Amino acid sequence: MYVPFPMMARRFQAYRFVYRLAGGEWPLGAMLVEVGRDTNSFADISFRQDLETLLNLDPDADPEYLAAVERDIRALLRSTESAYIDSETPTSWREWVLRQIRENFANTLEVLDPTELETDSPAEALKTLALSHTI
Repeated sequence: MYVPFPMMARRFQAYRFVYRLAGGEWPLGAMLVEVGRDTNSFADISFRQDLETLLNLDPDADPEYLAAVERDIRALLRSTESAYIDSETPTSWREWVLRQIRENFANTLEVLDPTELETDSPAEALKTLALSHTI
């Protein structure tokens, strides 16, 4: 009789993206990056698709810009290539984009400090986190 091994929970850093408004913030989405693994490990981002509420709160919000940010970050997270980006040693595009997010995102689009998360189903966890108000 075949008994499959149970799925082991893997560790991730969960990042929460918020859109800053004059009177507060609006939860925009989330990003999960697997901890302690190579660039072939899980890393993905998901922004909310229901932007009508955001547009009601901020008519100047640009859904096309937000979609481009999500698309570009996803591509960099999934890249397995390294390059001489901004140093004398090769850096993976994933490491570079994570550093840029931590150091340079502020003002309207902000990333809150990451929290630790364990899951055996990162894609499902990401969908849930992207729609939640907290991590």
